[in-house]
Amino acid sequence: MLRQDLDSVPFTHSCNLTKPWCKKCAKCAYVWLNYMAYLPVELVNQMFQVNLFDLPENQLWFRQMLGLEKHTPFECIGQINESRLAFELCRRKGLTGKAMTMFIDEVKDFDFHTAVNDYVTVNHNYSLMPPAIANKVLPQMTAAAKASREYIDAYHPSVDQK
Repeated sequence: MLRQDLDSVPFTHSCNLTKPWCKKCAKCAYVWLNYMAYLPVELVNQMFQVNLFDLPENQLWFRQMLGLEKHTPFECIGQINESRLAFELCRRKGLTGKAMTMFIDEVKDFDFHTAVNDYVTVNHNYSLMPPAIANKVLPQMTAAAKASREYIDAYHPSVDQK
């Protein structure tokens, strides 16, 4: 949804240590990874001014996000397949760095097509959402999912729609 308002992106922050970004914690690494995957690289580079894939402090976080360690980071970040999807999108954009090399060398069992379909499909049958809220939220989620699918298809044409 941030792609709809790129002018606001530089004003976002999520770091729990330093505002706007410490660039060396799991949260910064995760947000940066997804910003690089889904937003214009130039915009993210202006904000962070460093390749977080190369910072030694982030290597463990990236390993954990990819499911290569016993535990994922103890932060409010996404699931392993979300991180793997973001890494793959970054790889297809041509991004490089130590963590990207680790992803390419060590993550062998990731099903890109399934992950894309899992994350751009909205479950309209979620029974715990009150109808008054669902009627407002689900159309926005559906539109965002459609926009994400179009983005992935445009920049990563090898992704087929199942």
